[in-house]
Amino acid sequence: MRITMIGDVGGWNSYHVGDEAMLSANIAGLRRTYPSVEITILSRDPDWSSETYDAASLLPFGFAIGASDQELRDERLHRISSFLNGSAREPDERASKVFASIRGSDALFISGGGNLSSSWPEHLYERVALMRTAAAFGKPVIVSGQTLGPALTENENLLLSEQLRQAAFVGVRERDSLALAIAMGISETKLFYQLDDAFFIARHSSGMKRLPRRKYVAITLHPHMSMGYSDGPSASKYIRQFEEISRLTHRMLVFVPHHNGSIQNGDPPTDRDVGAVLARGMSVPFRLLRTPTAEEAAGIAANADLIVSSRYHPLVFGVSGCVPSLGIWTDRYTQIKLTGSLAHGGLDHWVISDQEAVEGGLSDTTASLWQGRGGTRASLESRVSSWKRQDEERWERIQVALGKSGR
Repeated sequence: MRITMIGDVGGWNSYHVGDEAMLSANIAGLRRTYPSVEITILSRDPDWSSETYDAASLLPFGFAIGASDQELRDERLHRISSFLNGSAREPDERASKVFASIRGSDALFISGGGNLSSSWPEHLYERVALMRTAAAFGKPVIVSGQTLGPALTENENLLLSEQLRQAAFVGVRERDSLALAIAMGISETKLFYQLDDAFFIARHSSGMKRLPRRKYVAITLHPHMSMGYSDGPSASKYIRQFEEISRLTHRMLVFVPHHNGSIQNGDPPTDRDVGAVLARGMSVPFRLLRTPTAEEAAGIAANADLIVSSRYHPLVFGVSGCVPSLGIWTDRYTQIKLTGSLAHGGLDHWVISDQEAVEGGLSDTTASLWQGRGGTRASLESRVSSWKRQDEERWERIQVALGKSGR
């Protein structure tokens, strides 16, 4: 079995916990199912990914990133498609290597993520081009653990739905994504409503050393919230409420960045910059961690007493670890994702908007969640066996879609 696989991954300098966690989990799943499988990862940093996952790695096709670069994306997709239909030569050496990898593989595996959306057209176009390539070479396509949309232009919807209808397996992780997939005309026989690809890695990690089990509230906030990444009125409101949460729970606050980098290093603002703002203003025990690996992050979440996050995967890891968790959304996209992640544990009502949170809803809602934490844990623990069956079914469906027996 040979698989070409893509996730939204690169090197450590741009490390994103969730995307790496999903890729890692899918690689592990393939290796359990097909012990001699050969995997080639498409990555922005092939050397780093190859060393990290002990697999071959290549650069993907590569599509222009800027919002104003639509013409460049369309042109690259056209050149790739023209080669595939025999009307043009290979666009360049980079594309040639991707073609060769998929041609020599048994399947294309698109690892989970939330990038099939207008917010990241370069990722959407990349996956459309890869799926077109697999179809041209007669290779099955596995699309796992996706959020679809909700924002898609008419052309993006057309491109994406055309390719997803041809896929052998399409796994989606929210009910909203399932409804959109059905509206796109994807056969329900191919569709699977699933847990996040990385749901179970928390059960194989001890977290980060020197963090006491069940003695902290884990916090992850991204820089696009109202508080931003500098001191100001919104930051002060968040700080005050987190201090209230610490006093209510008698727990240390631990900030867990899920995206590497820092404006101090010349990078775009990211989680750790938000954590630094909180750290400067706190009068209660507060720890700002380095960016953990995916496995460490999963363990940190599973060992927490409570989780508050505006990012998706802390909630995934929290639900998996049976930890009461609260999501803070900033727009329709994040509302769907965070609600969807919590819905697998029956916690989809534990979400509030950034606006609600900053105006006092954070401390009030967290107090209610904390008060009922015993019942919440018990409810989550009662679902563990059904979660395991669901994930086993996903891999059984993928194995059927690949058309090759495993062990």
